[in-house]
Amino acid sequence: MRATFDASLWFPKDNFFASRLVKAPTELTPSTNLYSSFVGDARPNRVFGSQVTIVGDAAHAHGDAFAAGGSLALDDSLALGLAFKEVFSSSKATFSNENINKAFGLYSQTRQPHTARLLGIVRSQIDKKGTIFATHEEEVALVARMTGRPSTEWLLEHGVEAAFTAVVERLEGAQRHALPARKQREMERFSSKEASCRIDLLIALMSI
Repeated sequence: MRATFDASLWFPKDNFFASRLVKAPTELTPSTNLYSSFVGDARPNRVFGSQVTIVGDAAHAHGDAFAAGGSLALDDSLALGLAFKEVFSSSKATFSNENINKAFGLYSQTRQPHTARLLGIVRSQIDKKGTIFATHEEEVALVARMTGRPSTEWLLEHGVEAAFTAVVERLEGAQRHALPARKQREMERFSSKEASCRIDLLIALMSI
């Protein structure tokens, strides 16, 4: 930030905001290099520990492709809000690490597939550009390439609420499926213990 922003260019030197609130923090910030076109990898998970998550470009740096950075960040925020509402809507819910982590997990599972798809498309286009720019491209080929671009309707018209609901329903379905299996295992353990007790009783009776 210090290398790219000079408050004196924006405000008079005697301006309080320039000298104290804006310039001072930037001068204390270590020099950094900014890459506006940086494209990151799709993260498998957006949760770190139990109380930290990431949104926006921190979660899916895509080099401003499709001019969707702002809308993606807003969608992230909406999904995170829905996740907190889902977990903490009950008056009995406590603000524990477990519940916070659960909310972050819902948010991550809601947004991860969508942004991973975007990053996959962006990276594939970057790989193609190397081949395209290496040779002269005829006008006909250029027109065909531009008109044959994949539709971005899925990106711009993405329903965050629907995606979130699908995640919740999938997890609830998995829990319902897991309950009978757990009960079956408990019954098997009980039957095994009962059979063992019967054998011990039979041995005891035979020894009398």
